[in-house]
Order: sequence, then C-alpha cells, then structure tokens
Amino acid sequence: MERLIRAQNPKRHEPIGLVMPHRNYFVDVKGRKPKEIVPGVRTRTFWQDQMLVSLVELDPSAVAPVHTHVEEQMGFIAKGTVEMEIEGAKRVLKEGDLYHVPADVPHGAKAGPKGCTILDVFSPIREVLKY
Repeated sequence: MERLIRAQNPKRHEPIGLVMPHRNYFVDVKGRKPKEIVPGVRTRTFWQDQMLVSLVELDPSAVAPVHTHVEEQMGFIAKGTVEMEIEGAKRVLKEGDLYHVPADVPHGAKAGPKGCTILDVFSPIREVLKY
C-alpha cells in the first residue's frame, strides 16, 4: 500500500504535493530489449502515468515513413544526424537539436550516413509503443 505524505500550503490549507515512495524513479535503459518498428529502426520505451519516453536508434540511412498519431511528440537528437520531415517541411538535425510534432501532423525521418539516436517524449502515452 502506498504511503502518502501531504504537504500543506499554509495560506490555503490545501495539499501541494504527494510523495509516493514505491515508484520506480530510476530506469535500466540497457536492460530493456529494443523493439524493431520498421526495418533499421528500433525503440526502447519507458512510461509512467502521463508520458512515454522512446529511445530510438536508426541505422545509417534508415527511414521512418511519414505517419501521424494523436499524441504530441518532442524529440532530442542524442547522436548522429537525421533529416526530419514535419508537415512537408524538411530539415537536417544534428546532435543537440530538438523538434516538436503537434498531434495529428504528418512526419517522418531518414537517418544520416552514420545513423542516429533520438530521445522522443509522447503525451499522452502512445499506447502502441508500450511493449
């Protein structure tokens, strides 16, 4: 049973925070087996209550075809380069770059010549990526 600790706001006498001590705060990324989404594109996904994180690895020149989904998505290029297409606009992104894909907007990607690793965050949780 979860133990809840409530912090009181002295001005309003309302709870301002909950501590749930039995949650998983740390994740073993390497211990999670990747799942192939399309040939040359693999993901490891992790989620909690309201968001899903996807660590995506693309082989050199691998393609994630243009698609849409109802979840909002933000991505961080952790390694390599990728040509992102979002609603028809294309841009080559490199390590350290971010991108945003609103819900229901067509988007896809093609990895650079050395491949790439992307950290994507989805909200709400993208159920199809849970495995």
